[in-house]
Amino acid sequence: MFLYDISGKEKRVMRTSFIACLFVLLLIFAIPSHAQNQIAGYWEGVGNLPNDEVKLTVKFKAGNGSIQGTIDIPDSGFIFGSPLSNISVNNSKVHFEVPREGNVPFDGEIQGETISGTFQFNKVSFPFVLKRTALPPALYREEEVHFQNRDSRLSGTLLIPVTNGKHPAIVFHHGAYQDTREAWRFFADHFARRGIATLIYDNRGSGESTGYRRMDFATGGRAFKRCGVHYAHVRAGRDGSQKCTLRV
Repeated sequence: MFLYDISGKEKRVMRTSFIACLFVLLLIFAIPSHAQNQIAGYWEGVGNLPNDEVKLTVKFKAGNGSIQGTIDIPDSGFIFGSPLSNISVNNSKVHFEVPREGNVPFDGEIQGETISGTFQFNKVSFPFVLKRTALPPALYREEEVHFQNRDSRLSGTLLIPVTNGKHPAIVFHHGAYQDTREAWRFFADHFARRGIATLIYDNRGSGESTGYRRMDFATGGRAFKRCGVHYAHVRAGRDGSQKCTLRV
């Protein structure tokens, strides 16, 4: 067997090379983590339109080597908690997109606690500014719920105000469209913030709800509504007079 005796000088060279490689690897893995921490948090601001401005609320959450985000645009009347796509941070450059209305891209730059830049809507650029701020206290809590009517099991979300005592309750009931609960979340948030318990659910055969998609408005529609109203009132602390098979 051939043995090679490494000299002290060679050992020092090898040790130095190993430390250098380790430093490079640590730097490579630290860069994405720094970028994620740089953008993570709750941001509020405005987008400037001609003779008007719209309020923007963006939440970024970092973890597992990726960044997730959502956006609220209260003035839109329907964009609430909409997931963002193609989120990226390159040094101080930030990019994210709202996959609605034909995709709306935002490009900005982080400077301290501010992100400023432009967004494009209908191929026209408009300025926006976001500032990182503390997450406001929750005004309601959410419960995932299920209620049964005949052979259909409806899945939904109940938004309950955090204030003590009984609360009035409402149910958003679907029409002929095969919508999920997300179609009503913007309005559910609006009512829950004002002390009204709100139930939204996936229409029969949509989302997580089971059953045949065709709705019989003369019987099935009214039955689903009665079940939902009963459940919302019971969970909100009020007595429900209609009886239905309910399960959380």
